[in-house]
Amino acid sequence: MRQSYSHRASISALILAAVAGTAVATTGAVTREAPQAPELSEPLAGQGEVFFVEVPGSMEFTGQLIVKPLQFEELSDRGLDQRQITETTARAKALLAEFVEVDYEPLVDHHVIVVPNGMTENQLANDLLATGLFEFAEPNWMLYPVDTCTSDTRLNNQWHHNANRMQSCDAWTIHTGNPSVTVAICDTGIQTSHPDFQLNRKEGYNAVNRLWENSGGNINNVHPHGTNTTGCAAANGNNGTGVSGVGWNLSHRMMRVSNSSGGGASLNDLTHAALTAVQAGDRVANVSYSGVTSSSVRSTGTQIKNLGGLLTWSAGNDGGNRNWGDRDADNVIVVGATTSSDNISSFSARGRSVDLVAPGSSVYTTNTGSGYASVSGTSFSAPLTAGLIGLIWSSNPNLTPDEVEDILKLSCKDLGSNGVDDTYGYGRINAYDALLLAGGSANTPPEITINSPTNFGDYALGSSITFDSDVADAEDGNINDQVTWTSSIDGLLGTGNFSSSSLSEGQHFIDVSVTDSGGQSDFELLIIDVVVDDTPAAPTIGSALEGPAGKMNVLWTDNSNNETGFGLQRQEKVNGTWTNRTDLGPVGPNTEAFIDTIAESLNGWRYRVRAEGAGGDSDWTAYQPIKPKRPVNFVGNLNGGTVDLTWSDRSNMETGIEVYRQQRVEVNGRLRWQQLAVIDTLAPNTESYSDTPGSGEWRWKLRLTSETLRSEFSTNVRIVIP
Repeated sequence: MRQSYSHRASISALILAAVAGTAVATTGAVTREAPQAPELSEPLAGQGEVFFVEVPGSMEFTGQLIVKPLQFEELSDRGLDQRQITETTARAKALLAEFVEVDYEPLVDHHVIVVPNGMTENQLANDLLATGLFEFAEPNWMLYPVDTCTSDTRLNNQWHHNANRMQSCDAWTIHTGNPSVTVAICDTGIQTSHPDFQLNRKEGYNAVNRLWENSGGNINNVHPHGTNTTGCAAANGNNGTGVSGVGWNLSHRMMRVSNSSGGGASLNDLTHAALTAVQAGDRVANVSYSGVTSSSVRSTGTQIKNLGGLLTWSAGNDGGNRNWGDRDADNVIVVGATTSSDNISSFSARGRSVDLVAPGSSVYTTNTGSGYASVSGTSFSAPLTAGLIGLIWSSNPNLTPDEVEDILKLSCKDLGSNGVDDTYGYGRINAYDALLLAGGSANTPPEITINSPTNFGDYALGSSITFDSDVADAEDGNINDQVTWTSSIDGLLGTGNFSSSSLSEGQHFIDVSVTDSGGQSDFELLIIDVVVDDTPAAPTIGSALEGPAGKMNVLWTDNSNNETGFGLQRQEKVNGTWTNRTDLGPVGPNTEAFIDTIAESLNGWRYRVRAEGAGGDSDWTAYQPIKPKRPVNFVGNLNGGTVDLTWSDRSNMETGIEVYRQQRVEVNGRLRWQQLAVIDTLAPNTESYSDTPGSGEWRWKLRLTSETLRSEFSTNVRIVIP
């Protein structure tokens, strides 16, 4: 949902204030003081105006932008010193804080913010870029798979593997792939029961819900596209059934990016999926969606290459010109499509930003329903390329990402004009020539699995950190030496499995390595932060009680001695759903109570608390629902055989009043009270009730119901009826 600002002028004023260092009041209910602008020797230059155009069914606005502040290197290149860079970065962060941020990708510093009401994506992007504080601001596009059509005609062969095309069978005489290398497919899910996916499938991930498969992330196919693309890259081969992927003995991982039956995915979910896959150890991530022209894609490709992987992306099916820059000047492998006659496919995008081409017209691959289909689109050219990248890396794991990219390009079959051109790029991929150039060893390397510590984890300074791994070697299991752990700060930490509490404060880039008896090695990069933990301890919430005249009393126990205050949040229950979360804090340190005044309502309310400090904030407590005030002045009078009960109702939030009754009877020679039971539920604000239970000894109690909790019981009324 977008922010509620009355009109665009409010946001524009906030942006101007952030640049000029003035205080501004919005026209709506929010008033904020803008951050002060640093004194710079020269003002930062804003970018030229941008203009984004929706393409229905391909790239559609979502009401969100992906924004990246200028980074240290760029600011330094502009001549800013350390103080100015720090101040400029703070200005950008403070300006972004004025918007609702729905996601953040720290590895690439991508902020996903909501476009306020009254503004368009183009207006907000241009206002932000005009400040000179941002590298880019672009829509968080809703993107769609870039297949053109799916034929239901079943073909008997995969022409793209032919000797005069990708030359795959010759390539497989050199190397068929090792399951230690994984190709990640960022797509619409996969039919996990397909007979051609029964080997080498790695745990999947749902990028929309940010959940791994083992934690409940759903990776099943919502659209056939993901099953089609996975088969191109890594369908199991030599298994007596179906088809073969390029890397048919590689591992494959589904990173599902859509929960929609149409397959639509946000740009942010697509780049997040690719980053997450490579962080998990996958060597190549493939995205067969539109949106390749976005700056976020190139920023993500750079970070993926820095992590040791490669990103492939479909060029697109609009026949358009991809011309954002030289194909060798970015870190995304953009793939166009060719036909079975080695001509450019009519639908394929082309241009100086397209790296190369691969078969993409009538490609025969796996399909949902445990079947197969002939499909067309750059969607299928890209995973064929990703599968070949995985095969190159599996053949020679010691190659760097730049070396793999060079091998991929230099082994392409030159098509069209001599040399690299703007229709075919470097040409059509060739698996056999690529493996010849890769020069890998027949001995496959060992494989390290890091069990602990957690990659990108935070650990308190002085705490004991366990370093634990497993190593597998495909040939003979002989490992020359134990696993070695070497920190960028502290040097050699140890070998084998051990624990240490002596790591220095800071971010450690830990090289984890091992060598097998054949001289092949595996290297993994582990990144952890050792920090001084001055985060305050979380409070313990006690109770939340209804007070007089719409006042709600929230009580908690302060478990910290270094908080700067407490944050509180309130939610309202409307039509059975908790909604309308409101920030109430902060309140001062050493506080253990808060009185909230709200309008009288029959809706339920609940509250939670956290401690806030200079070193960070504690976790939130669980929500504590409000308990209504119990009835008072509860009395009863006997009139004949009828008991007339009266009381005072002090609550404004009950949904009803429960009347309880129990009788005292003789059981085995002793008088005992029977179980208390509800005999009636009265309308809210009722203050009297008549009951005719018959003769005996009786007592009554009352309790209020609400949208959240019942009140405490009232006092008893006890009456003996002759």
